[in-house]
Amino acid sequence: MVVWIALITHMVICFISYILIKRKQITADSMTMPMVIFIPIWGFLLLCGSEIQIRRQKLGIQTLEVDHVKLLDKKYRHIELENTENIDIVVPLEEAMQVNDAKTRRALMLDVLHKNPNDYIGLFQRASMSQDTELTHYATTTIMEIQGEFEKKIQICENELKKGEDKEKTLREYREVLEKYIQSGLLSGNILQIQQRQLDYILDQLLELHENEKDLVLRKVENALSFVNEQDREQIEQQHTLLKRAKELWPDDERIYMLFVSYYRHTGQTENVKKILAEITNKHIYLSHEGKAWYEFWNAGSVSE
Repeated sequence: MVVWIALITHMVICFISYILIKRKQITADSMTMPMVIFIPIWGFLLLCGSEIQIRRQKLGIQTLEVDHVKLLDKKYRHIELENTENIDIVVPLEEAMQVNDAKTRRALMLDVLHKNPNDYIGLFQRASMSQDTELTHYATTTIMEIQGEFEKKIQICENELKKGEDKEKTLREYREVLEKYIQSGLLSGNILQIQQRQLDYILDQLLELHENEKDLVLRKVENALSFVNEQDREQIEQQHTLLKRAKELWPDDERIYMLFVSYYRHTGQTENVKKILAEITNKHIYLSHEGKAWYEFWNAGSVSE
């Protein structure tokens, strides 16, 4: 009876050892399993001792099998592989458009199309006049799509204004779209003036809600000076009134003095430009890096006159 119990126990131990080795839950070389089978009890103890020693040696080390590495797993996505096909495209886009061959120009154009085409409108405009017909097609199509997006956003803002819901939010969104459209370089002539006048109207609407918001006041003057004719005396006087009020409210803001110079140049009052420059000096108005460059430019011009 005891023999049978010992035999069955030995068989169970052998079976368990085989399963653990098969599933790679324990480490064993080619000689370990025969020892477990032919040396009862002691063979199993030898297997356990060997496993304990191996685990102590590998403590803190994680084994990672190649089959388990998925390159698309989240933790591996930060690894970027270099695209050897386009490795030679390293020159600035503007230069590449003029120097490189047609294949490179098209590759650059497609690359820009997949990134942020709004940042390269000037490039698209130059490319639309290229002798490369395919490149011209890409550029012209992209320009039309960008314009279409602007027009679509403007229409959405107009519809929202008609609804009358959350008027201030809609006006600010409308202003942002119009300013980006105007500054994009896509507009010219009468179409540009139409959008500038529309921006003037939107700024007026916002000033009715916040008449002393500095950014609105200064942007109103800046935009108006870009399209108002000298014959439109009412508009001209309105900008002068806004500038004087802005100067009273924010006497140390360099932008106000810049706009005064723009206003006097726009209206032909060049003698007042010197007065504004002298006022900046006498009042010790703080000028940013950009402001200093502007001051030196105009001051040099006024001295030469």
